[in-house]
Amino acid sequence: MLNKPSILKKSRQQNDGNKGILTIIINRKQRYAGAFLTHTLYG
Repeated sequence: MLNKPSILKKSRQQNDGNKGILTIIINRKQRYAGAFLTHTLYG
């Protein structure tokens, strides 16, 4: 019984970390896409 809450906390922290990594990857992709579009349009 005592171990379950800590496991839940750990899994929640892992999920938050994964979400953060996903958002970082998405932001980078958007930046690369924007740079690529501006380069192809104006370069």
